[in-house]
Amino acid sequence: MKNLTTLEGHGYSTPLSTVFNIVNTMVGLGMFALPYVFGAVGYLTGSIIFIGAVLASYLSAYVLTMVLSGYLEEYSYYALAIRLFKGHAMSVAIDAVLAVVLFGVISMTFVVSFDSVHSHFPGVPRWMLGGMAALAGWAASLPKSLHGVRFASYTGVGLMLLIWVSVVFTAIIAPHRLELMDEELVPPPPDTARSWVPFSQAASAGIFSFIMHINLPCLHGELKPVDRPKMPLLLAIALSWAFAMYIIFAVCASSSPLFLYGRAPDLLMTLPRTLLFDTCRVLMALVNITKTPLLLHPLRQVIDTRLNVPEQLNWLATSAIILISYCLFLWFNSLVEAVSVISAICSILTVQWFPAVCLWASAKLDATRRGAALLPRRSDYHTCLWSVTTRRVVAVMLGLLGILVAVLTGPSIVHLVTK
Repeated sequence: MKNLTTLEGHGYSTPLSTVFNIVNTMVGLGMFALPYVFGAVGYLTGSIIFIGAVLASYLSAYVLTMVLSGYLEEYSYYALAIRLFKGHAMSVAIDAVLAVVLFGVISMTFVVSFDSVHSHFPGVPRWMLGGMAALAGWAASLPKSLHGVRFASYTGVGLMLLIWVSVVFTAIIAPHRLELMDEELVPPPPDTARSWVPFSQAASAGIFSFIMHINLPCLHGELKPVDRPKMPLLLAIALSWAFAMYIIFAVCASSSPLFLYGRAPDLLMTLPRTLLFDTCRVLMALVNITKTPLLLHPLRQVIDTRLNVPEQLNWLATSAIILISYCLFLWFNSLVEAVSVISAICSILTVQWFPAVCLWASAKLDATRRGAALLPRRSDYHTCLWSVTTRRVVAVMLGLLGILVAVLTGPSIVHLVTK
């Protein structure tokens, strides 16, 4: 097996590139669904759910970086599991969960890119537009580290900000320009009197940081040792940034008739057909392509490690992942619902329960060593070695949060499967 305790040769990332990498994994197509769920459950309930999701995400992110990654000096999900659990059962389970969801989500980026631009190029076959997205994602994914894909994250966040500003600015300065739309197309308010599904959808929309958590150990490891104590601040900045963008976007879109009061489940496709918003749809396709390296990186790490792929053949693993994802894109007409179900389930596993079981395992190991830490505090950034009791308490909290998220998102998952 390869040694994943070091990232030598990859260079170090800057705090700014780390923030952009995190934001680029969190802000995307889900922002266009939020006005709909806000309209279904109300601003107050939606905001409470979102604030809770952000706080829960921050806690588990802190555990994965400052506690577990710093405590073990490991920079991948796989390496953390190997060090904390006897045998390979847990690491195999983690790899299987990551592989299933990441292949699906990469394929979904191709679906979203195709949906965003096919109306502008109706004569171009689906396989060709999807192939262009796959080729662009392959080229952006060739760098071997997250440090190497920072340009893609800068580009993705920049384009997302342009789309965000376009919608927010238009909603503020032209909220009643009904000549740009057919008022009869405004759907009625959703009926929420007898259904938990809209509330569950709001909870699902709040779990927007799944991919961010997968990459956190590596993001932490690619910072210079002197910068690693800043990770809690970097996480807070990135989460606050994403949270603000989501909330402001949802409030502006759901209060404007120009955007159908946010009552359309797919706001991106129902934006007015103007040059500005046609451009936004095309930009959204590019934004999804910039996410491909961040999605592919942990999956490539699993494949490289399991198959012991030489670094010289890194491009081959990248090509294989893109090719398989492209085949999934061709096989399914729409992966959005399937991936929504998979992502909801895997978010619970990776965002709450995985940090919980790892934290509990670390406490158990230290308890059997009569208080001696698994590794000595030998690095200047090992400032978050929690006591055995603290780790057990936080592990229970994260586990209970996972159960709460499962209960809240369950109706939405069942609705997607059975409708």
